[in-house]
Amino acid sequence: MKAYVVENESLSYNIEFLKRKAGDVPIWAVVKGNGYGLGLLPLAQRLAEHGIDRFCVTEVREAEQLRENGFDTLSLLHNNCRLYGDVALCGTRGWFYEEDRGEHSAKIFNRELLRLEASLKAAGDREKICFLHYPPVYQGYRCREI
Repeated sequence: MKAYVVENESLSYNIEFLKRKAGDVPIWAVVKGNGYGLGLLPLAQRLAEHGIDRFCVTEVREAEQLRENGFDTLSLLHNNCRLYGDVALCGTRGWFYEEDRGEHSAKIFNRELLRLEASLKAAGDREKICFLHYPPVYQGYRCREI
């Protein structure tokens, strides 16, 4: 059986490096998908030990699990926006519809488009920063619109 190994020394080094680069900007750790297979709570706890106290998840049940275990700095970005100073943070999962134009992909693409529109609308006239889960460049595919 394969296993992931997270070396605490390397984790500490990487977090301290990010903190120096980020300055006063909060660092958000993505711990979705059961902590990418490392375990949601164990990963969040290790990150918290290193001063990371903001987490991103993709499912409400993951957010609930974190809250139930004392992680109370969660904000859900789901069909809405979150403010960081005067800037609105918007986003959605996104989808590579160009890769597979089947019915299933069309359904997901349209759902995510509606979520993004709702998020942008919630931001109003504020300056916006938009997050998409899927990058504009993926396995040789390049999104020409971005």
